Amino acid sequence: MKRLVLILILTALPAALFAFAANNELITHGGFEEPFVDGGGVWVDIVGWDDKNGKGPLDSKLNDDKIPGAEYDNQVLRLKPDFFTSQDTGVSWQYGDQLVLSFNGIEARWKVGNLGNEFDALIVDTENYDLVTGDGTLWSQRMNLDGANDKVSNAPDWLDKQTFSYKIDTTQFPQEYEGGELTLRLQAIGGICQVDNFSLSLTGQPYGGSSTQQPGTTGIDVDLSWMAGTDYMNPGSGNDVNPAIADQYVYVSNAPGAEPNFVGAVGAGPGQVAESTYQVTGLGYDTEYQWQVVEVLDTAVDPLPDIGDGVNELQNASVPEAYIPSEKWSFLTMSDEPVFESISSSPDFPAAGDDVTVSAVIESASSVLASDINWSFGGIPISESTFTDNQDGTYTTSITVEDFSSADAGEYTCSITGFSQISKTLNIKRMLARWKMDSDAANWDGTYLLDVSTEDPFAYNADPNDYLSFVDGAVPSQTNQAVTWDGAVGGADVPELSPLEEEGDMTITAWIYYEGRTNGWGVIAAQKEDNEDKNYWRIAVQPDDRILVVGGDNGSVYGTGVLPQEEWCFIAAVYDSTESGLECSAYVIPTDGASITADTGSAGLGDIAEEPVFSIGRTSEPVDPSNVFGRIDDMRVFNYALSEDEVAEQFYDASNVPICNTENANPNDVAGPEGLGPDCRVDMYDFAQMAKSWLDSSLLPSQAGDM
Repeated sequence: MKRLVLILILTALPAALFAFAANNELITHGGFEEPFVDGGGVWVDIVGWDDKNGKGPLDSKLNDDKIPGAEYDNQVLRLKPDFFTSQDTGVSWQYGDQLVLSFNGIEARWKVGNLGNEFDALIVDTENYDLVTGDGTLWSQRMNLDGANDKVSNAPDWLDKQTFSYKIDTTQFPQEYEGGELTLRLQAIGGICQVDNFSLSLTGQPYGGSSTQQPGTTGIDVDLSWMAGTDYMNPGSGNDVNPAIADQYVYVSNAPGAEPNFVGAVGAGPGQVAESTYQVTGLGYDTEYQWQVVEVLDTAVDPLPDIGDGVNELQNASVPEAYIPSEKWSFLTMSDEPVFESISSSPDFPAAGDDVTVSAVIESASSVLASDINWSFGGIPISESTFTDNQDGTYTTSITVEDFSSADAGEYTCSITGFSQISKTLNIKRMLARWKMDSDAANWDGTYLLDVSTEDPFAYNADPNDYLSFVDGAVPSQTNQAVTWDGAVGGADVPELSPLEEEGDMTITAWIYYEGRTNGWGVIAAQKEDNEDKNYWRIAVQPDDRILVVGGDNGSVYGTGVLPQEEWCFIAAVYDSTESGLECSAYVIPTDGASITADTGSAGLGDIAEEPVFSIGRTSEPVDPSNVFGRIDDMRVFNYALSEDEVAEQFYDASNVPICNTENANPNDVAGPEGLGPDCRVDMYDFAQMAKSWLDSSLLPSQAGDM
């Protein structure tokens, strides 16, 4: 199974941020104080910590001055490589809980400057966590402690840079584990780290700050929204609002880079609703503001502190823990000069014949007129466009390109008279190249195998070495001839062709006659950094097993379709870039179209430092060849991922043979040869099957059944 680890990229926050925030700590003995061990490097049973191995001893802070500090009878946990330990909190969580993880960390003094002093802190589902697969991981963060120790043996205990704190929002957890209990887990990666004073706590901090804005009468008006702090004293209460909230103070900076200042309070009883709002008005144009919320609990006493000078003043209040601050949020106000916010197209990667809409969004605190908007394609003005005032300080303008063709591919630009412009490049789905592998003048000029595709304006002619021969093709009446290379050194390079450049998608189809031998991997096509190593991607035959392999050096999909030996078959290799990563598919179709074998899975590309070289029939020159022994016919390269139906269409185009799709079979197609069926044909096999059913006693008079 794939290892699933959810990594939330957070910034280590100063411990002072939470200095007066009320917390409900969920773990015990996070300081590793008991039992005290005299000396260092001693493994003991740490109270409250389980699932541990013997590679992480406790160290005395005073042992040989290896760890700076002056606290007597105090000790830390030394994390050696591969060490792990964990503590079950016994506390369940609900969507909306807010957590804080904090600890002190330092690299081993004698390891200062070395790389690899790292460990992972994980929060996992107690019941469902799997060390091998990573299932049940709720949150993880890799801690790099390099440089935290300055080798001064008498340094103050746990310097500021040795203190780490992370705010963790459970709304980012995999929701299938909601309601489960939490476990804190430590896993050492490399180097030697020393850690102390772990704390995992629920916090009642406000969270989820957001803002919306619109032009006002004297500047920009901004509506601030946030979620009130949760009931941190009741683990598992989720987004139930803290009932102790009596008021909410709102702070907003009054100048760029300034600390937020008090601007007002939401009012009494904000804890009655989870989401709270406040509007600030008359803000400056095109300016970044910081803002923050402080929730006042009912334990606050009069006189209230002077809150005009910022949030930090509340730390000096008579009951500082009665004030719970949020993190600092920020927003950028819109400009009084029109600026482009975005440009997009639908569809983003059109096919020939599509109607394509290109839209640009403009943001401005002042009015924008339709007459100020200019569209062009390749420097030629476009006269017809739409313009909409969205009534929120934004405007949308768009153009439509009907019946999109290769002539419409290129750069579309939208500009605002006197201001900025924005561009969108559209590429059309097309066949980049096609080599028919025939010896006539239209396909072979004596030097190059000619690219005869008419969908792409550039000809990517293939440059073969001197070992090629022309033989009968896969379907001679349709595909004419094919190319074979004599010996283990055959192949061709295709200068300038890089199919994955445009959209991260590609499909290659070809007819293959495999002779059952390879030099290493039998490469049908590949792209590599040079003629010796580093495959960017490759389409190959796995040695011995005759399995079609599609992928790259960082991962491949191994199809279940076996290439027939010394028989022609049609193959397709599809590279499909999705939001979740790269998917590859391997298709194998016999010449009679009786079946289509398709395998799809996650794969990867190789790491390329230079311009990769497209090649056919090999990956390298004779020094270390990996070429396919056999014949190649009618190879086509597309700049997009073909669907299974489109692959079937390419097969039909080359062979004039339809692929049998039993899902769409004729109702009378019930059988095929050797008891198989349907077979996409209505013939004697089907008649025989129907005749057999007529003899079934349930369909005839009972007397016939006795004959």
